[in-house]
Amino acid sequence: MSPTSKRILVFFSAALNAGFAVTAVVVFLTHPAVHSRDRHWERTRAAVEALGLAPGREESVTKALDRFRESHDDFSRRFREAKHETLEALARPGPLDEARFRALHKDIEQLLLAKHETVGDHMLEIRRMLGDEDGARFFRSLLEQAEAENRRR
Repeated sequence: MSPTSKRILVFFSAALNAGFAVTAVVVFLTHPAVHSRDRHWERTRAAVEALGLAPGREESVTKALDRFRESHDDFSRRFREAKHETLEALARPGPLDEARFRALHKDIEQLLLAKHETVGDHMLEIRRMLGDEDGARFFRSLLEQAEAENRRR
């Protein structure tokens, strides 16, 4: 093999390795972090703190947020379990029990509907607790956070 061929192979090998490294960095920086959910809750709490509410009022709003998070986490857990059960039904060898599959799928739909209703109720509760001015400032802060997050994606 001539020295020129060896140089070309070394160059392409280096370029390929550099490509892998750049891809890894881009994926790492743009992929949502494992704990982005925790960051969301921290930013929500920070938005409440930024309102400068009286300590008792801030505590009641924070407690409402904590109750919602527990409920939200419970819905997420139940959804994952139902989705897993649906996939297990599809993955079983032999004929598919379509009635069972449709029932599982209906359960997922009901869970999602209940979750969305809970989110709406929670938002209204927080808005009522904060009132018009503070409620608008709080949700404006959340809107700005969401828009900034969307620009990063």
